[in-house]
Amino acid sequence: MYNDLEVITMNSDYSGILIVDDDYATISLIGQILKNANISYDFALNGGEAIQKIKSNRYRTIILDVNMPIVSGLSVVQYIKNHKYESKIVACTSDSCVIENYNAFGFSDVIPKPIHHEKVNIVIKD
Repeated sequence: MYNDLEVITMNSDYSGILIVDDDYATISLIGQILKNANISYDFALNGGEAIQKIKSNRYRTIILDVNMPIVSGLSVVQYIKNHKYESKIVACTSDSCVIENYNAFGFSDVIPKPIHHEKVNIVIKD
């Protein structure tokens, strides 16, 4: 099912983006946008998997769904902040409360769902 995603896993540089979402279509859409922009990326299907990847890779940006199984996106944000990782954290959600107040939740930006290519391009260029 995930064979069409060309994932490049990072090691110790801040060059890539981690997409964290429990919806394969969202990962695929954002992944295609990143691929078209020649940006390497990795993905996780839940917050627990994301934390494991964050522990072993250094991502420039983490695009994070808020509502996920296992560990929520908000818990992942807390983990990142508590461990002082320097990644930019971007919410990817349809939750209007998070969209309107993303800074209060610890995010530096937000990509509202449904996803628009233009917003993803703006976020990844910052």
